[in-house]
Amino acid sequence: MSSIEIFTWGYWGWGTETPKLVQAVDAVENARGFDAPVFVDVRISRSVRAPGFREKAFEKLLGPDRYLWLPRLGNDAILDGGGPIHINDPAAAADLLDLAQQNASRNRRVIFFCSCAEPAGCHRKTVADLVLTAAMRRRLGVVLDEWPGGVPRTHEIRLSKESIAQRLKGRVSFPLSRVSDLAAIAALPWGSAVKVTAPGEFTYFTSGPAFLVKGKWALPVSEGLFGTAEEALAAGAQIRASRGYGQRTGPG
Repeated sequence: MSSIEIFTWGYWGWGTETPKLVQAVDAVENARGFDAPVFVDVRISRSVRAPGFREKAFEKLLGPDRYLWLPRLGNDAILDGGGPIHINDPAAAADLLDLAQQNASRNRRVIFFCSCAEPAGCHRKTVADLVLTAAMRRRLGVVLDEWPGGVPRTHEIRLSKESIAQRLKGRVSFPLSRVSDLAAIAALPWGSAVKVTAPGEFTYFTSGPAFLVKGKWALPVSEGLFGTAEEALAAGAQIRASRGYGQRTGPG
């Protein structure tokens, strides 16, 4: 068997949009040739403010075949009021690896998640280390990546009427007027360069996978504006390093 790819992820910003989230993730995996993935919840507690991830809400949306709560891989510090990351039961990483192996044989992959917006400083990165250690003991090839994974690339958007300044006002997100290929924008790797062209002008910004702003799809504007794809990708590389994005591999 080739290496098993496992994804980490944080649901920050998706608390009221879980049906659209699942639609986007499933579209990406389908376009990649995989069946709909399994979500593994590695939070120590599900008593949260985000309605789509509170208690059993996400479990009910996905169903028992696509959701598993694994609090043994949660961070005890959350319950203790803060402090250093402390995984409740590090040995449970073997259970997560078992699940990934079982689902690989069914042509579907695992996404394990918590709430944090970025991997850097998050306990899911510690869990990823434990999974790699468990894979090493089994001499099993494993690839761990933050969802949606992949190598940063360029993506182009053309404006026919609006100016770039009109669409990029605020520079926090770039709203998409229409989405013809949800899988393509939902799978845009973190640190990618998006080129925006309008009559007589163009610019680049550093971006990542699409998300929802007031119910409409948009691309994050992770940095300022650039004149070339190379500049935007270089800024993206710095973002990836500082936020903990990137692929890690185990033996295989």
